[in-house]
Amino acid sequence: MALLRVENLQVHFPIQSGWGKRDVVKAVDDVSFKIPEGKTLGLVGESGSGKSTVSRTLLKLQSPTGGRAYYRDQEILAMPESAFRPLRREMQMIF
Repeated sequence: MALLRVENLQVHFPIQSGWGKRDVVKAVDDVSFKIPEGKTLGLVGESGSGKSTVSRTLLKLQSPTGGRAYYRDQEILAMPESAFRPLRREMQMIF
């Protein structure tokens, strides 16, 4: 069993791009990975590549546009905040 499994995570931000035209910035697009129990994963990339956005989304501090994430086989992105709050104590971002 994977401690954390992320499938096709997407986070897109709408932007105004002149004369009323709406566009999107794809901050995270189709990110998938697994972290087995007892292992560590480091996200590495240049500034603006979406590392913090992935982390914030998995902690439900940012809403995803699409995809799924499972913590100990529980789907967490669709979970209500009240059910997720106890799990947040088991997770952290390290910058």
